[in-house]
Amino acid sequence: MKETNKITYDFGKLKRFLTVVRLQMQDTILTLVKRCYVGLSEYLLAFVPTSVKITNPNNVENTYRETPVLQESRKLRGEQDDALIGLFLIDLVKT
Repeated sequence: MKETNKITYDFGKLKRFLTVVRLQMQDTILTLVKRCYVGLSEYLLAFVPTSVKITNPNNVENTYRETPVLQESRKLRGEQDDALIGLFLIDLVKT
């Protein structure tokens, strides 16, 4: 494990092994980041309406596209209809 000659180390099995390990770790991290990024973008886009129909200030209808995130969310909550719970709720109070 302890090579004193640089040329011997460059042609040795240890350097090849460490190179393979480094490349596998880089590939694993890249794959993980790509999966997480795609999942995050799908999750955020699931809460952006495709169309908004405003009939009056008290009646606003949002239409959302169907995504796997929404389907999973509805299944976990046990909902059958098209009800959608947003990421957050804002109450506007006039004082």
